[in-house]
Amino acid sequence: MRLADKAPLLGGGIFFGLMARAQQAVARGRTLVPLHLGDSHLPPPPVVALPTLVSEPGVHQYGAIAGEPVLHEAVSDKLARQGLPWRGPAEVQITCGATHALLCGLLAIGNPGDELVLPAPFWPLIRGIARTASLVPVELPLLSAGGRVPLPERVAAAIGPKTRAIYVASPNNPDGHVTPRAELEEVARLARRHDLWLLSDEVYEDLDYLSAQPTPLAALPGAAERTISVWSLSKSYALAGLRVGYLAGPSELVAVVRRLVTHTVYNVPAATQRAAAAALASGPPQYQDAFRRARDQAVAGLAALGPLPGLRAPDGGTFLFLELSRFGPDALGRLADDGVVLAPGDAFGAAYGSWARLCFTATSSEVLADGLSRMVRVLG
Repeated sequence: MRLADKAPLLGGGIFFGLMARAQQAVARGRTLVPLHLGDSHLPPPPVVALPTLVSEPGVHQYGAIAGEPVLHEAVSDKLARQGLPWRGPAEVQITCGATHALLCGLLAIGNPGDELVLPAPFWPLIRGIARTASLVPVELPLLSAGGRVPLPERVAAAIGPKTRAIYVASPNNPDGHVTPRAELEEVARLARRHDLWLLSDEVYEDLDYLSAQPTPLAALPGAAERTISVWSLSKSYALAGLRVGYLAGPSELVAVVRRLVTHTVYNVPAATQRAAAAALASGPPQYQDAFRRARDQAVAGLAALGPLPGLRAPDGGTFLFLELSRFGPDALGRLADDGVVLAPGDAFGAAYGSWARLCFTATSSEVLADGLSRMVRVLG
């Protein structure tokens, strides 16, 4: 039997070629500096005692498809503090990370051929997730070497008869842009005017360096009734490997999402849910200051390269998004040959082939300093 070729639908592995060259460098004696994945080198909160949780009663049996009650309670408390209206299993679904939540959300609202308005640069997987759900991603490049176009201006021009939803991520991955509240309010008005869904990616909400208490998109006037909000514990609590996230929205939407969860994972592992509940109950995450220092270290370390589009202290998130065209077409390959791996820009939108993403939280300060020094030497 022949396997279906899904590569054109989902895109290939965005790091594989560079990683192969970096592994060859490691074989020659270079150390690897992995700055391509959006991860944290810091440990999770001490309350996350997964080995103990794995031995608790009930964790080896099938669990509630909606999610563990203890995690629902922790999530509901958090949403209440943020001024959001959703509570409990009727309006909240626990998922295998935000990736699973976004896929189920789009499957719930979309029909084949519907369009997802996708401001760019964007998190790489959302384009493939949209295609997997049979939606057509409509890329809207907002960022250029000369600056950024306001979000509502481009969204308004992109809305057409097939538009089904608008994806919003703030702080944004990969460039750390925090969308001003006035722009978010205008996008919410556009969604109401055209009867569209808003797909709100709140994964980096706790890494907004401009505000200690940022306002979720769904908390804006008139937005909650048409917003699918998605969260993760991967960034806020350094729990990427546990694969726990949650989706919240109107009850009729969550009812459809729950059926999709049933047919994809059935239930998220109980032990990881309990670990996530313990993390949420421990209070606000404590990583922002450490990540801000890493951000400033990365910006200062690359200053020797001279003026460079994207080389600024981002307002949020864990990345720098850099325009590298003046260093030649194989700049990322040359870095990989020295053991330093960045994420290639075309993964973040078709308009960004000359850009690259650098994650400044993936390694320790010492390893980051080594990687930045190599970048200056190789590119400079």
